Amino acid sequence: MKLNVRTDGTYDMCERIDSTFPIGSIHNGHEYDKIETIIKSYNEEVTKECHFCPISKACPVCYAQCSDGGCFKKPNCNELIESYRFQLSLVYSILEEDSNAFDYYENKIEWVMNG
Repeated sequence: MKLNVRTDGTYDMCERIDSTFPIGSIHNGHEYDKIETIIKSYNEEVTKECHFCPISKACPVCYAQCSDGGCFKKPNCNELIESYRFQLSLVYSILEEDSNAFDYYENKIEWVMNG
């Protein structure tokens, strides 16, 4: 969804990824063969077991976080799952004590967005 253009005109898939995955340039346009290779590599190295994951729909991992010098490195998924469980546990513990605990934040966000 994003596109980053470096000062030399090279395209990257986003501003956070390192320079080892260029996907084209202002001179040559998008290089679809490179894009296909990047996607296939990412899917093979990172996402091949994601359909088994309990947090796959809420996973925060992206290309940039997995980039490792021209290849992709799978993150520690168990740490991500445990962190997500802890966060959910914390939220629900707070809500069990006070079901209106987050109303302040909801109202504050609405005020900021509309204010």
